[in-house]
Amino acid sequence: MRLTYPHTYTADDDALRFTAPAGQSVTVGGFSTSNVRVVDITDPNNVTELTNTGEAQFDVDGGTSGFTVQPGGTGMRTLLAFTDSRVAAVEGVVSHQPADLRGEANEADFVIVTHAAFRESVAPLADRRAGEGLATKVVGVEDIFDEFSAGEHSPQAVKDFLSYASQHWKRAPRYVLFVGDGSLDPRNYMGRGSFDLVPAKLVDTTNMETASDNWYADFDGDGLAEMAVGRLPVRTVAEANTVITKILDYAPGGSQAGALLVADRTGADGYSFESATDGVQSLLPAGTSVQRINRGAQSGDAVRAQIVNGINAGPSVVNWMGHGSVNVWTGDGLLRNDDAPSLTNGQHLSLFVMMTCLNGYFQDPSLDGLAETLLKAQNGGAIAAWSSTGMTEPEGQAAMNAELYRALFAGTGPLRLGDAMQRARAATTDADVLRTWVLIGDPTTRWR
Repeated sequence: MRLTYPHTYTADDDALRFTAPAGQSVTVGGFSTSNVRVVDITDPNNVTELTNTGEAQFDVDGGTSGFTVQPGGTGMRTLLAFTDSRVAAVEGVVSHQPADLRGEANEADFVIVTHAAFRESVAPLADRRAGEGLATKVVGVEDIFDEFSAGEHSPQAVKDFLSYASQHWKRAPRYVLFVGDGSLDPRNYMGRGSFDLVPAKLVDTTNMETASDNWYADFDGDGLAEMAVGRLPVRTVAEANTVITKILDYAPGGSQAGALLVADRTGADGYSFESATDGVQSLLPAGTSVQRINRGAQSGDAVRAQIVNGINAGPSVVNWMGHGSVNVWTGDGLLRNDDAPSLTNGQHLSLFVMMTCLNGYFQDPSLDGLAETLLKAQNGGAIAAWSSTGMTEPEGQAAMNAELYRALFAGTGPLRLGDAMQRARAATTDADVLRTWVLIGDPTTRWR
């Protein structure tokens, strides 16, 4: 049963939304103060405040603060009355300065999409890349929202912007760097923090829903991005400054600094991570210094000590093949988030290649993935990490992993990380591997 009955012209908690015929006087009471404002909201696109000059007469009636109003216009009017106590302060509103992102005179080889909080932090990186000959443009993610989604916080807006730039700009971007963390909880329903600074796009894979930065630049839907995409998943200016300083100070080492290759023991499914790592090692140039660590039957603590010492020696690349989760290598924790503060290879940062599950899972608002922890480590760790946000099968990773090493070590001439990883992606047909592998780092970082 539904009962419908009229509300009295009496305020509820110092506010009342009501209707009144135009030209007819209505008396409203029940306010705690005579300082009452009345707004005509009949037309949401033409809201007007009534003033105490004939349209509304305010007085105290029967000891209760109230007013008499005679709205203008025609027909039935919808009015909203409230006191100052019901007016909430508005936070986080800034004036919009048009960025003209649709201008076809725009051109860039390298686009840095950043949250406003990190705009000053990224300026030195933009200047460095421009000095290297890359036309570089810094774009605020808020400007993208304003021009491509009417201000709505939306991953689709970012993709639409990149697609537009690829088709209409005078020079189409080849590299994209997101500066700002992403979150699986963009509206902070879980109360763990509003960290969807540059949105994380969630996609469905065989085993789970997870983030895909590759999606942003895959304009034709074939699984291969048309631009090399990287992300610095920072939440604070201090984190941004730490990471960008590491990038600016990095000196390419290539094969000269050697490689640390770590393999898990054979799994229950019979897949041999040691044999797969043998294949990677065979792709390294002759004379490359290689430290090989096989988990085998060793204890977790013993292997962890070898890995930490091996990283601190400053290899150019660290390769892990085995099982893993968000913040660890294997259930024994052969490398963990907690190990990052003890890494001291700051003068010889490593590229981490993680052929495992979930190490790149950057979108959790309550937990950093291992890849981002290594990138943010202050005294060492990673210059970049290539890892997955999802759970995939090792067979689907193998071809991509091998092609990455051919790109890194077999070629000649200058090479940026984004180019090597674009080449490696094209070598696999595993759709989940393509969707979930992310570069936690700058795609324009030079490898050689």
